[in-house]
Amino acid sequence: FNAEEFTDPTELRSLAELLGPYGIKLLNETLMWHIQSQVTELRKLVLLNKEILIALRTNFDKPDIMKELFKRLQNVDSVLQRMTIIGVILCFRELIQDALSTQ
Repeated sequence: FNAEEFTDPTELRSLAELLGPYGIKLLNETLMWHIQSQVTELRKLVLLNKEILIALRTNFDKPDIMKELFKRLQNVDSVLQRMTIIGVILCFRELIQDALSTQ
């Protein structure tokens, strides 16, 4: 699977033409729903790590304490993964919008 083949501006213009205005609206709403679900999961992770995050914020000028607090954080990789997913969705949404404006 090569993402460049499917995010080519010509391919995206063709997709926008096939979907039409209502299809693009539905695609946009679906993408935003996926972003919202990722944000909801991020919120759960923040609440899970709330006390540690507060301690990190108050001890940002103490590297030794920061290092120990960071080790106590849970699901750090999941946060990065969810943020990446949100970024990819937003980039795809922007590519679709750009394809629409160049038609």
